[in-house]
Amino acid sequence: MKSGQTAYQQKTNLCVQGLPNDITELQVRMMFEEFGTIRSVLLKSPVPQNEMTKHITSLLPIYSMAYVNYENEDGAQGAFAINKRNPMSQIKVAYYVKGQSGSMVVNPHDSDVRGNTNYRILFITKLNRKLTTE
Repeated sequence: MKSGQTAYQQKTNLCVQGLPNDITELQVRMMFEEFGTIRSVLLKSPVPQNEMTKHITSLLPIYSMAYVNYENEDGAQGAFAINKRNPMSQIKVAYYVKGQSGSMVVNPHDSDVRGNTNYRILFITKLNRKLTTE
């Protein structure tokens, strides 16, 4: 990395969305190693895969996401080829850019024509049924 530049400025950080919920960090690394040397992989799964959630995850389209950081910009740029391999795939590669507020902003390389929907699931247990809105 050039001196004084962060991974965000050099465009070596990618955000990968639409990964299967049961994918592992090793599988993500193997998927992206063909494009260049990977510095780090961070996998984020919205619902942990276990016996309690297996039924729910089989019924709903729940996807994991990963942050992949390459050693150089060429590797990161090459990884965008995944977007074009299978047009029906949910996997989408984009640059990761840190926003001014500290929140994540994804800067897509090309437009998403699939019309993806972002599903969020909230599980509430042991809720007091006498709870009121007053």
